[in-house]
Amino acid sequence: MTLEEALRFIDPETDMDALAEAEYYGGFNGKEQAAQKLKEASRMVVDFIRRVSWHDAKTPPPVHDESWENAGEKHCCIMSELVWVCCESRNTMKGWIENGKWYIEDGRPAADTPYGAVKFWAPLLEPPEVAK
Repeated sequence: MTLEEALRFIDPETDMDALAEAEYYGGFNGKEQAAQKLKEASRMVVDFIRRVSWHDAKTPPPVHDESWENAGEKHCCIMSELVWVCCESRNTMKGWIENGKWYIEDGRPAADTPYGAVKFWAPLLEPPEVAK
């Protein structure tokens, strides 16, 4: 089920038609089929909302080891993917964690900027693929 299909089952404008369709095509088990579709749709939407919600900066995003070589020198750090951050000043921008410290999109440590420390973060969502 796609997210768009899931939205049909929980949107008040389309939910009754979607449930009736699932029940009709479910035959003798139509009511169970419709209930199962509704449960799956609800789970998908709840998971999506939880994934895109703001998280407290005390619980940082997942990190990974990053290593590279530059001019014959090896470098490594532990960093997160790029995320949205909301600072004490309530400004939002892109940022990441590097070796346990929050950085903002211009490369400065967040605590050393006028924006203040990072209070919340949210994942950056990839734009949907355009059908060709």
